[in-house]
Amino acid sequence: MVKFATFVIVELNTTGLQERENNETKITELSLVAVKRKHILATSRGATPRVQHKITLCFNPERPISATARTLSGLNNELLESESTFNMATFTIINTFLNNLTKPICLIAHNGHRFDFPLIKKYLLELDVNLDSDLRYADSLHGFFDIMEGFGVRRNIINRYDVNRYYEPGDFIQSYQLGDVYYRTFPRAEDDEEPEDYGVDNKCFKVLRLFAYNANEMVEWFETHNLLFSEV
Repeated sequence: MVKFATFVIVELNTTGLQERENNETKITELSLVAVKRKHILATSRGATPRVQHKITLCFNPERPISATARTLSGLNNELLESESTFNMATFTIINTFLNNLTKPICLIAHNGHRFDFPLIKKYLLELDVNLDSDLRYADSLHGFFDIMEGFGVRRNIINRYDVNRYYEPGDFIQSYQLGDVYYRTFPRAEDDEEPEDYGVDNKCFKVLRLFAYNANEMVEWFETHNLLFSEV
């Protein structure tokens, strides 16, 4: 089992879903939020660590953004037309950011096994670059499901094919989409207005707050159920 020094929450906004865009989906926004293991373990329930390292980048996707993605992200092609594409400079920023953190590092994304990590890896392959060979990753969707449904860390989900095969739609009696699991854990007051959850930094905040809510169990889960990013 790897004992991580740093966890990095990763969230994306995109032009749409891969299966609806013939695997030509592009990233429009990316956010990384890094916290130390010792800080997440010392955080009170309902809070997030005070020390956080963050970057958020927006990109010109050079393809139309779907209507659904425009609604969910608050981004459109006109807003992004003057932004740079995801290029070598982007890789340098991400790589420098990660290399400035205490290792070992685990990337965490919600539904990352099926969406975020393969898409990021596709960009890196197109640029013919790699992140550090010891970088690892895990999926918070599976972690929250296991911990909140009472399965704990005992499940043997190590291989990404096992991960993808194990969970079928019928396994989820209640939704584990990020917004749903977040508001089940942190209910809004009845008179609260629906917030505009556009930005990926807001998604990172939700993942991080849920992570800290069950910090000890989640740290153990992530340190047991992770994979090498180089093998995505």
